[in-house]
Amino acid sequence: ILFSQAEMNRNLRPNPYLADTVKHLFAIAEGAVPGFQVASGNDLAPIDTLQEIFISSYRLKRYAPLFMQLTKFSWAEASDPVYYSLQLPTTMEFSPRSRRISSAMDELREIRHILEAVLTEILEGHLPVKDMPIYELAQQVDFGFGHTDLDRYAEVSLSSDLILRDKLVQRQLEQYSDRDFPESSRFFRGCVQISSLV
Repeated sequence: ILFSQAEMNRNLRPNPYLADTVKHLFAIAEGAVPGFQVASGNDLAPIDTLQEIFISSYRLKRYAPLFMQLTKFSWAEASDPVYYSLQLPTTMEFSPRSRRISSAMDELREIRHILEAVLTEILEGHLPVKDMPIYELAQQVDFGFGHTDLDRYAEVSLSSDLILRDKLVQRQLEQYSDRDFPESSRFFRGCVQISSLV
């Protein structure tokens, strides 16, 4: 309902698929559905063993063997950032994509525009949410947009720049100091980072 009101107030007519993506990003930020986070430790899978296999058996040369896992985000705590990848969508609703062919970079710019419009509506008090958790969420959550290519409009960061704010990724990369961040991976070729400002 809030999203529809914000669309009306701002005269937004977003691509339905990208509108569903924005709603999903809010659900991740609220902790209602999981986002992706770099895997560390062996609680959910034998990550250390898998990393060793990728290096020794598959002969991964240049990049650090990072694995992503689903986890819930908590904006109210100092939670590590989570990610949503346009290349590996996990949205609950899938409205049809528009027939117009667009790149991940174009989609990231449009998602950023929609998110900023909705957040502005919330924070400027144009929606009746000041006593609701979503108002506090809008103040405490930061959305970053990353792609492996340089954005000529400077609206989307390089994915490798996004991870500079992610201590969990940094700790994983320290274990492989002779290897690079896997910036050309499919996952990071169009992603949104959700982090807490707490």
